[in-house]
Amino acid sequence: MIDLSAFADDVLDTDVFGQEATWTHSGAGAVTINVVMEDPYSAPEGVGIVGVSDSGPVAICKASDVSDAARGDTLLVGGVTYNVTEVMPSSDGFTILRLSME
Repeated sequence: MIDLSAFADDVLDTDVFGQEATWTHSGAGAVTINVVMEDPYSAPEGVGIVGVSDSGPVAICKASDVSDAARGDTLLVGGVTYNVTEVMPSSDGFTILRLSME
């Protein structure tokens, strides 16, 4: 069986894909975690309003590092402070934080 926690550690290692970030949970102190930053683009087809697309930064994090993440938290990465707008946990050991610079 795959150890998902160890797999997440390997992927998020700063010598592999990760970079250090400072996550601040609303009402709590700042914590340094490793993340993988992405700026995905999606344009759903056949569902919803035609011509609607989405592009924005997301941070892939180890689920246990951000287990109580919530909208309104902040993430400082590479000198840029992002606001967490959505928390998307998964069953593979990762949580994706949708981010905004607003």
